Amino acid sequence: MMCKRLRMLIWPLCLLLFVSAHPVDQGIFIIQIQGLRNADGVATVALYEKDNHLSEDDVKATFKSTIKNNSAVIMTKPLDYGNYSVVVLHDENNNGKMDYNIVRMPKEGVGFSNNPKIGLSKPSFEATKVTLGEKEKKITIKMIYF
Repeated sequence: MMCKRLRMLIWPLCLLLFVSAHPVDQGIFIIQIQGLRNADGVATVALYEKDNHLSEDDVKATFKSTIKNNSAVIMTKPLDYGNYSVVVLHDENNNGKMDYNIVRMPKEGVGFSNNPKIGLSKPSFEATKVTLGEKEKKITIKMIYF
């Protein structure tokens, strides 16, 4: 009798542990980068999950690729489903950072998910937000040079 009660208590706990231990759904981005002006350096992708994107402190993950025929393809590692801003840097001199001219305009190419029009300030997270909610999400980013 005592064993039966114990089994009746343990079974729901085991089920609860199994359900809560089930991994979060994940997928990958396949990012096609177009319009790179040359094959110098690398294409670097940075992923952000919140509005303070473009801050080095808030980068979720980064990925790099070589460049061939003025384009590159980057596949991310598996990521939790959610909203991301995808930013591309054409790091032509491969120094790991964006280089600026004397008036603080980028010397190297940049690109953003959803390919928003660029004004005098960076685009918002909302303008660049893409939702990862499937096993593979393909996006195309066109580079911008100033």
